[in-house]
Amino acid sequence: MDPSAIRVIQAEHQALAAMLRSLVMLIDRARDTMQPPPFDVMRAMLFYIDEFPERLHHPKESDLLFPKIRARRPDLAAVFDSLDEDHHRCAGLGSPCVEARGVVQHGCAGLGNHAHKQRVQR
Repeated sequence: MDPSAIRVIQAEHQALAAMLRSLVMLIDRARDTMQPPPFDVMRAMLFYIDEFPERLHHPKESDLLFPKIRARRPDLAAVFDSLDEDHHRCAGLGSPCVEARGVVQHGCAGLGNHAHKQRVQR
């Protein structure tokens, strides 16, 4: 496999990891400041986390990379079977998070309003 293809897959892993770290940072900041997080940003991030791997990244691995490695290393077949199973199992896991955004936003908005009232009273 072309080394540049491997670099693309590695860069995609790094981008997804950065997105997940950023999502955690937004949640932590909201908790620490008692302010609602930027739900429009979080929704876009969750959409990316849900859609990007399934539409663009996993097909590269399962259809292009894994078969080439399997051909050279049949002893690793179980590893790639497990990875393919993970890809199928992960498909669509982010969707419930995106759909639940409205429920979470309502609850956190109330929390943010409560925190704001407490600051004003001090």
